[in-house]
Amino acid sequence: MIFWIAAVALAAILLALAFGGKIRNLSRLHLTFWPIVFLSLIVQIVLFSGLITFSSIWIQVLYVFSLFLLMLFVLLNIKVPGMAIIFLGILLNLIVILANSGYMPADLQAYLKAGKVESAKVLENTGFLNNVRIASEKTHLNFLGDWMILPQPFQAAAVVSPGDLVLLSGLFYLLLRAMVQP
Repeated sequence: MIFWIAAVALAAILLALAFGGKIRNLSRLHLTFWPIVFLSLIVQIVLFSGLITFSSIWIQVLYVFSLFLLMLFVLLNIKVPGMAIIFLGILLNLIVILANSGYMPADLQAYLKAGKVESAKVLENTGFLNNVRIASEKTHLNFLGDWMILPQPFQAAAVVSPGDLVLLSGLFYLLLRAMVQP
């Protein structure tokens, strides 16, 4: 997903430049309480880096907490064009994660088709991998889970959710609008 965040940001910047946008306009983008994003990121890095082992209940609680932090940041900046779209993307992800006790349901076949063979093996053997849980008849709202495949150069493809795509669309719009302004 990190690749796609960077790719979407680059595409938005290039398109904005093509339409007369200016990179310096990004300095006018006033996002308040931005350290909240870093706190959320730190929580997720600690959870999923493997440096510290957490029980599954703590993974669930801290992962949902990190998503609530992101939602708080977005809500505090909701008047910034694009943030409402980003909010919708996070909300879609949070809905499905809360419906599945803190885990995102993931389609095993999508992982295999994306070339994520090792991850698919772990999912198949344990039912879980970091913040995802194998999608089944026991999981809820699977259509909002990770089932879409986005190609990535030089590595296995990304398996993403509809909420991820909405979030990426919001990022694209936010950067485009910020750069192309009077």
